[in-house]
Formats: sequence, structure tokens, C-alpha cells
Amino acid sequence: RCLDVTNAHAPLRQITLKGDSMKPWYSDAIHSARVVRRKYERQFRKSPLEVHRQIYVDQCKEVVQLIQNTKKEYFHQKFASASAKEVFRLVDNLLYKEPNHTLPTNVPLGDLPQTFNKFFYDKVHQIRAELDASPTLLSLTTPQPLVAERGGFKVWDGLADILQRAQWVSLYGKRIKLQFANHDF
Repeated sequence: RCLDVTNAHAPLRQITLKGDSMKPWYSDAIHSARVVRRKYERQFRKSPLEVHRQIYVDQCKEVVQLIQNTKKEYFHQKFASASAKEVFRLVDNLLYKEPNHTLPTNVPLGDLPQTFNKFFYDKVHQIRAELDASPTLLSLTTPQPLVAERGGFKVWDGLADILQRAQWVSLYGKRIKLQFANHDF
């Protein structure tokens, strides 16, 4: 089930690594196999014989298989020895993801910290002003009067109703099921 969700949101896809620079998995065995492949290609291009074409096709398959196996082994080793942060960096590199830095372009970089600071400072003050002016939140912020003792406990108005409706309570990180004998606080 978890695999179905993963496949729905992040399906497997095959990637091909290309580039002019020397790849870290590239070895002498791959190089020599490619040299042989080019030799068979030249021979195939000169000769109309089917046997030369078949030799070239077989060598192409061998080179592709060798490169795939070498890359697979290289990345298995890289992922096995990588930390969580390095794994994400490897995946981003494999998927050609560029770092996405979305900073505002209409503010000079030197003024950016002050601009962010002013934005959040103003936002906090605006939220506090709205909370202070809100009549519905006034009852939550001011303490409620105590009612008479019930069963040796002093409770606020409404707390007894909340506790009676609650089935579970968390106490010191442990869940405790509430059971009331007479439902009367």
C-alpha cells in the first residue's frame, strides 16, 4: 500500500547521465570496450557482410551493458556510504535539479535582511493588534473564575464538561483512558 502511494507520487524513472567531462565510473575496461566497438563499427561500415554488422551490434550491447553495470555499482557504493544530506544531494545531481533560490529581485541584496526583518516585525505586530482587538479571544486569555470545590478539586467553569467529553488524556507522555464513575464532578 505504501509502495502504491510512492509510485503514484514519485514513480520510478530512468535517467541517462551525459556530459563531456570524465565520469567517475569510467574505467579502462569501458575505454577498451569502446575502442573495440569503434573498430568493429569501421569494419561494418566498409563491409556489406551481415557477420560484420552482427559483430558490431553484439559489441554495442556489450559496451552498453558494461557501462550500466559499472554505473550501477558506483552509485550503489555512493548511496551506501552517504549520509542523509549527501543522499539528497546525489539524487538532485542525478535528476539535474538546480538549487532553487527564490529571493526577491526588486530589492538590492544588501537591503534584503532589513527588508525581511521589517516584514516579519510588522506582521507580528499586526497579528498581536488583531488578537488584542478580538472580543472572542478575550475570554480565552483572561482567567475564568473558580467554582466551588467538587470532589476535593477546584475547577474552572466549563472544564468539567471538557473532561467529561474527553476519552483520553496525556499525562507525562502516557495516554490514559478516562473513566468516570458517576460523571459528576
